[in-house]
Amino acid sequence: MQVIADEHDKVNSAGEGSGVQCFRQPRMHIHAFPAARKPAGFAPRPRKTMLLTEYLALGAGGACAAFAIYLATRPAVEQALNWWVPALSAAAFLAFTAWTGFTEGPLGFWPEHSARKWWGNQIWFDLLLMFSMAWFLVLPRARAQEMKVLPWMVLALSTGSIGFLAMVARLLYLEQRAGRTLR
Repeated sequence: MQVIADEHDKVNSAGEGSGVQCFRQPRMHIHAFPAARKPAGFAPRPRKTMLLTEYLALGAGGACAAFAIYLATRPAVEQALNWWVPALSAAAFLAFTAWTGFTEGPLGFWPEHSARKWWGNQIWFDLLLMFSMAWFLVLPRARAQEMKVLPWMVLALSTGSIGFLAMVARLLYLEQRAGRTLR
């Protein structure tokens, strides 16, 4: 039985698979043909349909753009400090992350950001820069609400946006409880 692990698996010119067996281990590539002995005509298998992960990425990008446009077009006076938006986002992403970690391993993200050439590094640097800027902008407000910022920093750095969204939810809840509104 042939199981293709991902789009990087190859087929030979006769259309036969490489014999890769995938046991839910992230990025395990065991090819039947070493790089020096690939037969003539060895090429990647052309895909005719999009993968579910590509649909999820496009859907998430569209939802993010729609949410950003929605917020940008609302007057700031109408915007309440809805702490539940980041709280629900953190819970939903935690569930997705737990499922992904269970199916692909807890450190499956690391090869994507470190060993996948320049784009993997670019994405990793982008995430680090976004966290640094978000932390810079949120930190004064968190301190004004007397939040203990070091535990939140450890949580955000170790879980990414899950911990940061939880921190923002807590911050907005404290600001709403104190009677502060956006103007």
